Amino acid sequence: MEGYANKITAERARRASKKFGYDAGFTYYALGPAIDAETLLEGKKLPTFKEFAKYVYYLATGKNHPDENKINEKTGLVGKDDGASVYLLYEQDADALKKLAITLDWAQKTHDKDAGRKIVYAPACYLDDEALDQYNIRFVGIPYNLFERSI
Repeated sequence: MEGYANKITAERARRASKKFGYDAGFTYYALGPAIDAETLLEGKKLPTFKEFAKYVYYLATGKNHPDENKINEKTGLVGKDDGASVYLLYEQDADALKKLAITLDWAQKTHDKDAGRKIVYAPACYLDDEALDQYNIRFVGIPYNLFERSI
Protein backbone atom coordinates (compact mmCIF):
# COMPACT_ATOMS: atom_id res chain seq x y z
CA MET A 1 0.00 0.00 0.00
CA GLU A 2 3.04 2.26 -0.27
CA GLY A 3 1.68 4.06 -3.35
CA TYR A 4 -1.63 4.76 -1.61
CA ALA A 5 0.10 5.99 1.52
CA ASN A 6 2.49 8.19 -0.46
CA LYS A 7 -0.08 9.71 -2.83
CA ILE A 8 -3.37 9.79 -0.91
CA THR A 9 -2.72 9.55 2.82
CA ALA A 10 0.39 11.74 2.84
CA GLU A 11 -1.37 14.43 0.83
CA ARG A 12 -4.35 14.40 3.22
CA ALA A 13 -1.98 14.76 6.17
CA ARG A 14 -0.17 17.67 4.46
CA ARG A 15 -3.47 19.49 3.80
CA ALA A 16 -4.76 18.94 7.33
CA SER A 17 -1.47 20.16 8.82
CA LYS A 18 -1.55 23.29 6.68
CA LYS A 19 -5.24 23.94 7.43
CA PHE A 20 -4.75 23.75 11.21
CA GLY A 21 -1.41 25.58 11.22
CA TYR A 22 0.84 22.67 12.16
CA ASP A 23 4.36 22.88 10.78
CA ALA A 24 6.00 19.88 12.47
CA GLY A 25 5.83 17.58 9.43
CA PHE A 26 5.26 13.84 9.53
CA THR A 27 6.88 10.56 8.64
CA TYR A 28 5.44 7.29 7.44
CA TYR A 29 7.19 3.95 7.35
CA ALA A 30 6.94 0.89 5.15
CA LEU A 31 6.22 -2.17 7.28
CA GLY A 32 7.96 -5.52 6.88
CA PRO A 33 6.14 -8.75 6.22
CA ALA A 34 3.52 -9.72 8.77
CA ILE A 35 4.61 -12.42 11.19
CA ASP A 36 1.72 -13.63 13.26
CA ALA A 37 -0.24 -16.80 13.73
CA GLU A 38 -2.74 -15.91 11.00
CA THR A 39 -0.04 -15.21 8.40
CA LEU A 40 1.84 -18.39 9.25
CA LEU A 41 -1.32 -20.46 9.06
CA GLU A 42 -2.10 -19.11 5.59
CA GLY A 43 0.59 -21.43 4.25
CA LYS A 44 3.23 -18.87 3.36
CA LYS A 45 6.90 -19.65 3.82
CA LEU A 46 8.40 -19.73 7.28
CA PRO A 47 10.01 -16.50 8.48
CA THR A 48 13.76 -16.15 8.85
CA PHE A 49 15.25 -16.52 12.31
CA LYS A 50 15.75 -12.76 12.61
CA GLU A 51 12.18 -11.97 11.51
CA PHE A 52 10.71 -14.46 13.96
CA ALA A 53 13.10 -13.35 16.72
CA LYS A 54 11.88 -9.75 16.45
CA TYR A 55 8.28 -10.98 16.70
CA VAL A 56 9.11 -13.17 19.72
CA TYR A 57 10.88 -10.26 21.43
CA TYR A 58 7.77 -8.16 20.99
CA LEU A 59 5.55 -10.95 22.34
CA ALA A 60 7.80 -11.36 25.40
CA THR A 61 8.37 -7.70 26.21
CA GLY A 62 5.68 -5.65 24.49
CA LYS A 63 8.49 -3.62 22.90
CA ASN A 64 10.15 -3.46 19.52
CA HIS A 65 13.64 -4.94 19.46
CA PRO A 66 16.14 -2.16 20.30
CA ASP A 67 19.09 -3.60 18.33
CA GLU A 68 18.45 -6.48 15.97
CA ASN A 69 22.22 -6.80 15.35
CA LYS A 70 22.41 -8.39 18.81
CA ILE A 71 20.08 -11.24 17.83
CA ASN A 72 22.24 -14.37 17.98
CA GLU A 73 20.91 -17.26 15.91
CA LYS A 74 23.70 -19.58 17.06
CA THR A 75 22.85 -19.33 20.77
CA GLY A 76 19.19 -18.49 20.26
CA LEU A 77 19.51 -15.29 22.32
CA VAL A 78 17.03 -12.75 21.00
CA GLY A 79 17.63 -10.02 23.56
CA LYS A 80 17.32 -8.91 27.17
CA ASP A 81 14.75 -6.74 28.85
CA ASP A 82 13.87 -5.97 32.44
CA GLY A 83 16.26 -8.57 33.86
CA ALA A 84 15.10 -11.40 31.60
CA SER A 85 16.74 -12.94 28.56
CA VAL A 86 14.55 -13.95 25.64
CA TYR A 87 15.60 -17.05 23.68
CA LEU A 88 14.23 -18.66 20.54
CA LEU A 89 14.84 -22.25 19.44
CA TYR A 90 13.89 -22.07 15.79
CA GLU A 91 15.04 -22.96 12.29
CA GLN A 92 13.47 -21.93 9.00
CA ASP A 93 12.93 -25.58 8.12
CA ALA A 94 9.78 -27.49 9.10
CA ASP A 95 11.55 -30.84 9.43
CA ALA A 96 14.25 -29.35 11.67
CA LEU A 97 11.60 -27.62 13.79
CA LYS A 98 9.96 -30.94 14.59
CA LYS A 99 13.21 -32.00 16.30
CA LEU A 100 13.90 -28.79 18.25
CA ALA A 101 13.21 -28.74 21.97
CA ILE A 102 14.53 -27.45 25.25
CA THR A 103 16.68 -30.32 26.49
CA LEU A 104 18.60 -30.81 29.71
CA ASP A 105 21.88 -30.31 27.81
CA TRP A 106 20.65 -27.02 26.28
CA ALA A 107 19.35 -25.79 29.65
CA GLN A 108 22.64 -26.56 31.43
CA LYS A 109 24.83 -24.93 28.76
CA THR A 110 22.62 -21.85 28.56
CA HIS A 111 22.38 -21.54 32.35
CA ASP A 112 26.18 -21.70 32.67
CA LYS A 113 26.39 -18.57 30.49
CA ASP A 114 23.18 -16.89 31.66
CA ALA A 115 21.95 -17.77 35.15
CA GLY A 116 19.23 -15.09 35.12
CA ARG A 117 15.57 -15.37 34.18
CA LYS A 118 15.01 -16.82 30.73
CA ILE A 119 11.92 -16.82 28.55
CA VAL A 120 12.40 -19.53 25.94
CA TYR A 121 10.21 -19.90 22.86
CA ALA A 122 10.55 -23.40 21.41
CA PRO A 123 8.44 -26.04 19.65
CA ALA A 124 8.82 -28.46 22.59
CA CYS A 125 10.30 -28.86 26.05
CA TYR A 126 11.67 -32.10 27.49
CA LEU A 127 12.10 -30.74 31.03
CA ASP A 128 9.68 -31.01 33.93
CA ASP A 129 8.61 -28.00 36.01
CA GLU A 130 11.28 -28.67 38.63
CA ALA A 131 14.08 -28.56 36.05
CA LEU A 132 12.62 -25.44 34.43
CA ASP A 133 12.63 -23.74 37.83
CA GLN A 134 16.18 -24.95 38.56
CA TYR A 135 17.46 -23.39 35.32
CA ASN A 136 15.28 -20.29 35.66
CA ILE A 137 13.40 -20.99 32.41
CA ARG A 138 9.87 -20.07 31.45
CA PHE A 139 8.90 -22.16 28.44
CA VAL A 140 6.59 -20.72 25.79
CA GLY A 141 5.52 -23.22 23.16
CA ILE A 142 5.57 -22.45 19.47
CA PRO A 143 2.51 -24.35 18.28
CA TYR A 144 3.30 -27.04 15.73
CA ASN A 145 0.37 -26.01 13.59
CA LEU A 146 2.16 -22.75 12.81
CA PHE A 147 4.83 -24.51 10.84
CA GLU A 148 3.13 -27.75 9.82
CA ARG A 149 0.67 -25.90 7.61
CA SER A 150 3.30 -23.46 6.29
CA ILE A 151 4.64 -25.94 3.77
